[in-house]
Amino acid sequence: MSGILVIGSINTDISISVDKAPKIGETVRGKNYLVSPGGKGANQAIAAAHFGKDVSMIALAGNDSHGDLCVNNLKANGINTDGVGRCDTNTGVAVITVVGGDNFIILDEGANKLVTVDYIKSKKDIIEKCDYVVFQFEIPLPVVFETIKYVKSLGKKVVLNPAPIYDIPEEIYKLIDIFILNEHEAGQVLGCDVDVNNAEAAVSQIVKKGIDKVVITLGGEGSVYNDGDIIKKKPARKVKVVDTTAAGDTFIGAFCTSLCNGKDVNEAVEFATCASAITVSRMGAADSIPTYKEVTEYMQNN
Repeated sequence: MSGILVIGSINTDISISVDKAPKIGETVRGKNYLVSPGGKGANQAIAAAHFGKDVSMIALAGNDSHGDLCVNNLKANGINTDGVGRCDTNTGVAVITVVGGDNFIILDEGANKLVTVDYIKSKKDIIEKCDYVVFQFEIPLPVVFETIKYVKSLGKKVVLNPAPIYDIPEEIYKLIDIFILNEHEAGQVLGCDVDVNNAEAAVSQIVKKGIDKVVITLGGEGSVYNDGDIIKKKPARKVKVVDTTAAGDTFIGAFCTSLCNGKDVNEAVEFATCASAITVSRMGAADSIPTYKEVTEYMQNN
């Protein structure tokens, strides 16, 4: 047993690039139109699978063509989809506008909002076969929090990426083994602004909530994390940024896979940093995530 389970979201990403964001009522010309499988949960599962681990997913997709696209893509990436159900609603859809490498997103949750604790518990056999269980906030929050308690009672390590960010009950923090979030999410957790200048102090404060490993990602500024009681900073790799979609998901999949492979936290952050650097240099979501071979070659040559 040395696998990763992702419990979370499946979406279809519809993306287009523009030179500037439109104002209300304005039409602007776009380019690089792309329809691709996405969703934070699915992206993180694919990233972990790309980097060499047995990965399963528990989620819901709709009985539509987008659902077919997403589920087939999970299978094509070697992910166990026995926990992925289909239901009579639309698959989640994210409409992504890419502006100068950054993006803003409009999300229709679709089937993701129908995931229940009972449905997840019905897949106990899948949960029992994994070591790490990864969560995000693109399925209903009460379901996430109750499921964290459930999988923790089964002795599993809990990985939480609180995106999109919402308030987290204090009791939940003590159940989290690995907490990976960006500076905006860290700011909401702590009730203050967090940036590169105070991220180290922010990691220290979050660790005090009872979490073993905390990583705050800072985009082009890299990341800050704790190695036990020591706070460290990892600079980002310098690349031409094309599209930041799925960069965080790639980081999470790469980080968890490294730990699952017995690497220490420093090695895990280094591998995740290089993996996400490749992702931002490409257009798209799940299809921008590199393979293990690509990352290792990048690390050898850069």
